[in-house]
Amino acid sequence: MSCGPPLPLLLCVDLDGRASINLVQQNIVDFTALPSRVKVGESVAFTAPDAQLPACQNVQLLWDFRDGTLARGRTAQHIFRRPGKYLVRFSMRGYGSNDCIGSHCVTHEVVVE
Repeated sequence: MSCGPPLPLLLCVDLDGRASINLVQQNIVDFTALPSRVKVGESVAFTAPDAQLPACQNVQLLWDFRDGTLARGRTAQHIFRRPGKYLVRFSMRGYGSNDCIGSHCVTHEVVVE
């Protein structure tokens, strides 16, 4: 079972010499597209298994394949119908406290021949 990437630790020492350890959770916004080079009509698998916005609630995971097609969720399959270079966008939108920055996105290129 995978638990995702390790969380960094922050060691704090107060004026009395007492130490405490806090987990520092970071935003992770990334995905893989396999294969990243396909022929028209072949399927591409998109996954974002480690994506997280720890300060946010109700996080939505959105895919924009840049050919007029959208999808939601941590994984998606897509077939491109025309040749070209597509900058596929994965975005995460969250809601919550002031620590929650509302939207993050990243793109990766998929080449369709």
